[in-house]
Amino acid sequence: MCWTMLFSVTVPERGNECQIHSQTFNQAIRATMHSVLKRFPLPISLNLLLILMLWAGNALAAQLLDRIVGVVNDNVITERQLIAETRLVAQQIGAANDPNFDMDALARQVLDRMITTEVQVQRAASLGIRVDDTTLERTITNIAQQNGLTLPQLQQVLEAQGIAFREYRNQIRNEITIQQLHQREIFERIHVSDREIDEYLARFANNDQQQEYWLKHILIAVPENARPEEVAAARDKAQAVLAALQNQDFDTVSVEFSDAPNALDGGDLGWRDLSRIPTLFVDTVQKMNAGEISEPIRSPNGFHILKVEQIRNKAALEVVESRVRHVLIQPSNTLSNEDARRQAEQLREAVLRGEDFAEIARNHSADRGSAERGGDLGWVKPGVMVPEFEQMIMQTRIGEISPVFRSQFGWHFLRVEDRRQARISPDELRAQARQAIMERKAEEELISWIRRQRAEAYIETRL
Repeated sequence: MCWTMLFSVTVPERGNECQIHSQTFNQAIRATMHSVLKRFPLPISLNLLLILMLWAGNALAAQLLDRIVGVVNDNVITERQLIAETRLVAQQIGAANDPNFDMDALARQVLDRMITTEVQVQRAASLGIRVDDTTLERTITNIAQQNGLTLPQLQQVLEAQGIAFREYRNQIRNEITIQQLHQREIFERIHVSDREIDEYLARFANNDQQQEYWLKHILIAVPENARPEEVAAARDKAQAVLAALQNQDFDTVSVEFSDAPNALDGGDLGWRDLSRIPTLFVDTVQKMNAGEISEPIRSPNGFHILKVEQIRNKAALEVVESRVRHVLIQPSNTLSNEDARRQAEQLREAVLRGEDFAEIARNHSADRGSAERGGDLGWVKPGVMVPEFEQMIMQTRIGEISPVFRSQFGWHFLRVEDRRQARISPDELRAQARQAIMERKAEEELISWIRRQRAEAYIETRL
C-alpha cells in the first residue's frame, strides 16, 4: 500500500511503486498534518510521531522515487542502479555523447545483463565464493596502471564522467566473482581426452601457417524446450536483425538485439583460429570473406549471426620469446606499498641516468633468484608470466626500460634485451591444444549454463 494514502494525497502510480516529487510530497504532508493537528487535539506521543514523519519526508520521498525495475529472487535492482550502470556502459562503448544512440535499447540490455550478473553473484554466494578487499584493490590498481593512471586519478576520471567510484568498485568485484564462479562451475568440470588432443593436432597444427578470424557474434536466444511457435518467432527476429545489419553497424545492432553475454561489447569475439571457434561455426566461417555476415545458424541455444571483420595468417608452430631483465621491489611490514612504488621509481630513474641495470638488480631486487644474475630472467615464452608482467613485456621495445608497474608480487620495472622466434616443443604444443579445447568447450557450455541459472531463479522486470 502507498503510505501517502494515509494522508489522502493523490499520487501518480507506475506499477506498484508510488512516484511523487519530494517537494510536493513534503508540502502535502505539511498541509495534511496542519489540518489534522488543528482539528483534533492529539496526545503528545502521536504529535511527536507525526513530527518525526514530517522530518523523514525527504528520505521517504527519495525512497519512493527510486523504484524497482528488476527482481532476482529476494534481491531487487532499482532505477538508480540501472541509470548508474547504463551511464557506465555508455561511457565504455563510446555512446554517452551520441545523440542518435538508442539509450532505451541500451538500458534494456544493461538491465538484462544486471539480472544475469545478479543471478551469478547469488550463485557464487551460495557456493561460498567471496572476493576480498585486497584482491579487489589490487585488480583496480592494475586497471589504473594499464591506463597510465594512479588510483586517485582513475577515481577522478570516473567521477568526471559521472560514474560513482563505489559503483565502479561493485562492478569490478562482481566481474572477479563471476570469473571465479565460471572457473569452478564450468572450467573445472571440463575433461579433455588425449584422443581429442590428437585429433586437434592432426586438424589444426600440421601446417606452419593457418588463418585467424576476427569474429563478431549476435545471438537470438530460444528457450529450452521451446514450442514451435517460439522457435519460429526467434527465427523471424533473427531475419529482422539480419535486415537491420544492412543499414546499421554490427556493434549497434548487437547492443539492441543480441542475447549473448558479450552483447554490450558489440558481440566482439576477438581474433580466433579455427581451433578456438565453436565447432558449429567452423564450416561457415571458413567459407566467409572479410566483411561478410552469415545467415542465421541454428543451435540448441538459438540463432547465431556471425561477422568476419578481418582474416590474417599467423605462424602456428612458432612463438616470440623475449630476453628480459627486471627489478622487483616488494612491500613488507617495514616498507609500505607507496614507499615500495617510490623506491622502484627511484631505481628506474637511476638506470635511465646510466647506472648499471644488473648492479641495481643485484643490490635491490627482491626476486633473489634473478637478482643473482643481474635481474636476468632468460628467454621468456608467452603465457609463462603473470598477465601484468607479460603485457608489459609485449609493450616494451628492445633496449627500452618499462614504466614501473604492479603485479601480485610487488612493483617492477624491466628491460627487454632481445627477441627471437622459437619453435614450440611437442609438450608445449599439446598443452596449448588442451587449453584451446577447454576454452572452446567452456564457451559452448557458458550460454547454456547461464540460461539454466536464469531458469532456476525468480526473475521479474518492470521497465
